[in-house]
Amino acid sequence: MPDLIELKDIRGDMQMHTTASDGKNSIEEMALAAKKLGYEYISLTDHSKAVTRCERAGRKAHNSIRSKNTRSQRSGLGIRILASSEVDVLKDGKLDMDSEVLAQLDVVARSIHSYMNLERAEMTDRILAAIENPYTQIVGHPTGRLILQRDAYACDMERILDAASKNGVVMECNASPGRLDLKDIHLRMGGKIVA
Repeated sequence: MPDLIELKDIRGDMQMHTTASDGKNSIEEMALAAKKLGYEYISLTDHSKAVTRCERAGRKAHNSIRSKNTRSQRSGLGIRILASSEVDVLKDGKLDMDSEVLAQLDVVARSIHSYMNLERAEMTDRILAAIENPYTQIVGHPTGRLILQRDAYACDMERILDAASKNGVVMECNASPGRLDLKDIHLRMGGKIVA
C-alpha cells in the first residue's frame, strides 16, 4: 500500500459553500469550524451566477471574505480565508463569470451543472476549453456523478487529465460519499500523467 493521507495531513479545504450560495453557515462559522479542525486555510467557493448568484452579489461576498480574512489575521484566529468561486462551465466551454471578476479571485474552481447529456466528444471539448481558460485552477467534481442518482457524463478522461497536467490545473478528488469523484481508475491515470 502507498502512504495514505491521514486526517492530520489535511491543512485546509478548497471546496466550501456558505450562505452566500447553497451553504448552511456564514463565513465566520466556516472559519471557526475549520480552525477547530486544525486547518490553516479555507477556500470559500460559493456558486457563480449560472447556479445561484449574480456577479454583483459575488463581488460583495468576495469583498466580505477579504475583510474577514484581514480581521482573522489581526484577531489571532490564524486561518486564511481564500476568496474563491465555483464557476459554472457553459455549454460552449466558457466560464459564466467575466475575466475581470475571475482575475480578482484567489481560487477559481470550475464545475459543470448543466447539459450533462452531451455526446462524449462534445463534453470532452467543453471540459478542455474550460481547463485551458487561464483563470481555471481546479476542476470541481470532474465526472459529475452522484452515486445511485446520476451516472458520470461521457468524456475522454485521459485527454482531460493530460490537459489539466499541461495547464497546471488540479483535479478535485471529491470524497463526499454521494460523489466519490474521481474514481480509482482516474486517480491512477492522473498519477501516471503527473509522474
